Parts: sequence; C-alpha cells; structure tokens
Amino acid sequence: MLNVTGGTIVHGTNDAGRLFRVGEEGTGTLNISGTGDVETSGDALTLGNTAAGNGTINLNGGLLQARRILGGPGAGAFNFNGGVLRAGPNANADFITGLTAANVLAGGAIIDTAGRNIGIAQPLLDGGGNGGLTKQGTGALYLNGANTYTGPTLVNAGTLGGSGSIAGAVTVAAGATLAPGTSIGTLTVGTTLTLGGHTVMEVSKDSGAAASDLASVTGNLAFGGTLTVVVNGTNTLAVNDTFNLFDWGTRSGSFTATNLPASYTWDLSQLAVDGTIRVTGILIAPAVNRPVYSGGNLIVTGSGGIAGGNYTWLTSTNVAAPAAQWTTNLVGTLDGSGSFSNALPVNTSEAARFFRLRAP
Repeated sequence: MLNVTGGTIVHGTNDAGRLFRVGEEGTGTLNISGTGDVETSGDALTLGNTAAGNGTINLNGGLLQARRILGGPGAGAFNFNGGVLRAGPNANADFITGLTAANVLAGGAIIDTAGRNIGIAQPLLDGGGNGGLTKQGTGALYLNGANTYTGPTLVNAGTLGGSGSIAGAVTVAAGATLAPGTSIGTLTVGTTLTLGGHTVMEVSKDSGAAASDLASVTGNLAFGGTLTVVVNGTNTLAVNDTFNLFDWGTRSGSFTATNLPASYTWDLSQLAVDGTIRVTGILIAPAVNRPVYSGGNLIVTGSGGIAGGNYTWLTSTNVAAPAAQWTTNLVGTLDGSGSFSNALPVNTSEAARFFRLRAP
C-alpha cells in the first residue's frame, strides 16, 4: 500500500515506455489524498497486472496524471472520491478501459482533459453518496460507456461528447461545449440536460440515409447558448433531408443563436417541437457565361443553379471596394432549369463599372 498525502511523485520522465503497475502479483493499493501529486508518463497505469494481481486506486484528493489507465488480467478498481484525474501528455484516446470497476463516490470524479481528447469506454458506476462528475480543461471527454453515477455532470470547460449514457443531470456551462458522439452518435441523459454554451451537432448523408448526432434526454431538455450544425462527410445533402438532433421528455428555453451550413437553406420551425431540422434548399451559384455587349446593354447569362433560386447582381465603379459597399443593380429568380439571362445597361460615360453575382 502506498499513501500519498502531499508532495509529488513523478514516474517515467525519461522513458515513456516504463509502466506503472498497482497489484502486480498480489494486492496493491495506491491512496492519493490531500495535496498528493502522482504523475506518470509511462504508456499505461495498469491495475491487476497479472491474473493473481489485485490493484486499487483511491483518488480521495490531490492529483493523478496518466496517459492511460488500464485493467490487466487480474482485478482492478478505480475509486473517484474528490481528487483530480488529469490526462497527461500524449494521453491515449481510450483513456480508461478494462477495469473490474470504476466507482464514483460521494466526493465525485474530477477529470481534467488538459487540452487532450480522451474517451472513457469504462462505465463510471454509482459508488454511493450521489457523487457526480466535473469536466475541467480544454479538450474533449467522450463518455462511451453506460455510466450509472447519479450525481450531476458539470461541463465547466472544453467539450463533452461520446455515445454512452449518463444517469444523472448534465449542465453545460457558458464557456463549454456539448458534442454528442465521436462522429455521428447518440448521447443519452437519464434526467435533465441544460445547455448554456455551445452545442455542436453533426449531420451526414454518407451512409445513404440522413443521419445526425442526437442528444436524447429522459427528463427536461433546456435549450440555451448557441447551436452549431456541421456537415460530416462528402455526400451532398438533399432537399427535405430531415435530421433529428434532440429527443426529450419535456423541453424549455431557447437557443440564442444558430450556425447552420451555409450551402443550404433550412427549416427550423420544428426544432422546438420535435427536435428536428430540415433542408429546404441547396445554394449553388450558377456559372456565368462570357458577357456580350449589345444595344447599349451588357448581356449576361448563366446556368447550373438551383431552379427557383434567388440571385442578385451587385455593381460598383471600384472593384476593390468591400462587398458591403457594392449596390444592388438587379434582383432575379432562376428559371426552371436553374438558368438566367439579364441585360444590364451600360453607361459609356463611366471609365469603368463592375458587376458581381451573388446567390442567393
């Protein structure tokens, strides 16, 4: 048994291949509390390294920093009870896995991703005392297991994602982000989800069907902060593609802003009704053919746009002027084949005049 109540233990600073093991052949226990600080840069911190091994870490305070926490052939238990678990440099994306149990006790779990992106497939279990989880630090924490701890999950910084489930309430602070899945995936919340920062949802047609991230909430889902939708993959979305971003028992609040993929137009009317958004149009600017001067007009034609789409001709005598300073010359609608033809009057007394097509 090793009790660390103060000071710092640094392991493997000169050899990242060195392993930190608790419970090599028999029973081993590492207790960290107070201001104790244990940091290992070895490839893995292994609990129960052999079939005869039985390793336990009790993080009751202080700090434990590791690249990865791994269960071996024997028994291995990790008990969160108030200390900080920090992802070390070059932390493994599969950060905690293979343990006999990872328990969240009354003091709760505090995980600092420290600018790294880590995933925990290991279920974080209810160890009694209504302990929760606090996410600290920039970077992302992906919870991919069936997490049964019942205390609150507080996302204070960085990103919370994953395709697992969380039994207790989740609150995303103003400076933090919720991003379900690791690509397209579903994050399930067993009680309430309160959104206060950024919510990033991915949508895709790469599987052939419309697919999206989903935040599925059994209790109340409180909208808030900014919703950003990102297209994942290479396949173009289609008109009437509908994406289910949220499920809930009850819903409250509203997003203060939305950022949607600019290549499409969207219907958000059902977002607060059933959690869906729908593509209503694809914004493709038509190709402009070589202009022709005829009868005092500049004849401009083009094709390849979206049928019925809107477009605007802007004009200026200064080609270097910012777009906001160009004036509207003509507003039109593309025909049924996505084409247009316009005659733009030319003033021959001007030294130069420039035209710019904007769609929509």
